[in-house]
Amino acid sequence: MVIHFTHSIWCAPNPVLKGYPPPDGPLLSWLLSGNLRDQITVQKRVFGFVYGLLTVTRTKLKTIRVDDPTEEKDKLTETDVEIRQAKLASAFRDLMTEGQSYKRPNDYRVDFYKEVIRVASEVSFCGFPHFWRG
Repeated sequence: MVIHFTHSIWCAPNPVLKGYPPPDGPLLSWLLSGNLRDQITVQKRVFGFVYGLLTVTRTKLKTIRVDDPTEEKDKLTETDVEIRQAKLASAFRDLMTEGQSYKRPNDYRVDFYKEVIRVASEVSFCGFPHFWRG
């Protein structure tokens, strides 16, 4: 429910809505671990997180079926691709929010971020000398 007043918007909370879990505790702890005063540590943590997030998201999206398996991939139009991407985004959001509440994230979301943390923790920066003081 949204009520418009002259200068502000007031939204009444709905405890049965899905999609607004509490903070993802393990992810928050991982992001805030280490020496946060050291710029190199923070950069590595952020870059590792982005890499893990994108890698795990891509892996999860590959497992979601939203298209006709008999459809020829080389004959897809731009509109077909946009429709498929919208379906994937919707299906992924449903997986990340289904069955959760304001008090607890769902199991899919918990497992998703566990995997993001695992992948992010394994990122090696040895090939990027600008990350090392020297």
